[in-house]
Amino acid sequence: MKSKVFVALDQTEWKDIERLTAALKGSGCGMKVGMELFYAHGPKAVNFIHSHGFSVFLDLKLHDIPTTVGKAMSNLLQLPAVMYNVHVAGGTHMMQMAGKALIDSGRKDVRLIAVTQLTSTTEDIMQN
Repeated sequence: MKSKVFVALDQTEWKDIERLTAALKGSGCGMKVGMELFYAHGPKAVNFIHSHGFSVFLDLKLHDIPTTVGKAMSNLLQLPAVMYNVHVAGGTHMMQMAGKALIDSGRKDVRLIAVTQLTSTTEDIMQN
């Protein structure tokens, strides 16, 4: 993974994605594709950003039953992203299934990380 900084692409309008990739081309940053963008444009967004020379962090925070996450991860690993994530709340077995999918893919250029808390989590939410 060559990028150390990933710019969040939280826009869903295609013209905004085109404008941002053009403006940041050659900057050395990567691009983070989150749920909003991925659900609006799917693999097209990841492929487009990658084709413009950016490393892609696919930030979907996978969280479901272990088998489903494993299969989803296998499918997502067909995309040219270099980082993916799961949510820790899904449990150890779920995270292991995501890791197994990564190992089975044979890809060595990918990092799989786990999210423990969302930035929107307040102290009140944590206590209740």
